Amino acid sequence: MKYFEEEIFEGKSISGDLLENLHFSDCRFIDCRFEQVTLLNCHFSNCDFKNCHIISPRCLQSTLEAGFFRDCNLIGLDWWSLRSKNLLAQPFVKIQNSYLKYNTFVNLNLKKFDFRESQIEESSFEDCQLTEALFSSCSLNGTTYLDCDLRKANFKEAKGYLIDVTRNLIKGAQFSYPEALTLLDSLGIIVD
Repeated sequence: MKYFEEEIFEGKSISGDLLENLHFSDCRFIDCRFEQVTLLNCHFSNCDFKNCHIISPRCLQSTLEAGFFRDCNLIGLDWWSLRSKNLLAQPFVKIQNSYLKYNTFVNLNLKKFDFRESQIEESSFEDCQLTEALFSSCSLNGTTYLDCDLRKANFKEAKGYLIDVTRNLIKGAQFSYPEALTLLDSLGIIVD
C-alpha cells in the first residue's frame, strides 16, 4: 500500500486506468479528472475535492470517508460501494455547488445533510435517513426517493423530484407550490 498524507494533487487527468493499493489521507484534489477509473483497494480519508470531474468509477474494495466535494461533476457514483467498514462513517460530509448525475445513494445516514446549491439528476435515494435534509432550490430532475425517511426535509423551490408518498416518510417535509402537486402522482390523482 502506498500512502499519501496532506498532499495536493492539481490538474491530474486519469482515464480508464487501474489505481490500486493507494491510501490518501487529508489530501486535496484540485481541477482533477478521473474518468472510468477502476479503484482497487484504494482508500480516501478526509479528502477535499474542488472543481473535479469524477465519471463512472469502478470501486472494488475501496472506501471514501468524510469527503468534501465543491464545484464538482460527479457522474455515475454508487456511494454505497464506497462505504467503509466503519458503519458510522459516511462517504462524504459535504457536497457543495456540484452537479450529480446517475448517482446512487443506498442505506446512508444523511440526516440534516445540506444538498443546497447542487443539481442532482437521474439519481436515486433508497432506504436513506434524510430527516431535516436540505434540498431547497435544488434541481432534482428525475431523482427518485424510495423507502426514505424524509420527515422535516426541505424541498422548498426544488424542482423535478419524484417522491412516492406511499413509500417514504414525509411528515413535516416542506414543499413549494406548484411543484408539490407532483406528490399526487404516486396516488394516481389527476389535478386539472
